[in-house]
Amino acid sequence: VEAEIQAIFPDMEIDLEEGRHGVFKVFLDGEKIFGRIPLFGKFPREGEITEKIRSKIGN
Repeated sequence: VEAEIQAIFPDMEIDLEEGRHGVFKVFLDGEKIFGRIPLFGKFPREGEITEKIRSKIGN
């Protein structure tokens, strides 16, 4: 996901924090735009996170 975001938004600063127990969250300007909790959630499909970023920043 990081490489996909960096390829489409090369000027965007990306900070990775190691999660625990399969928890996966993506934040944009402090707002959670994607979350996954094991057993209940799914990992993002290809392009899903960048689509959400585009909709939030208006590109």
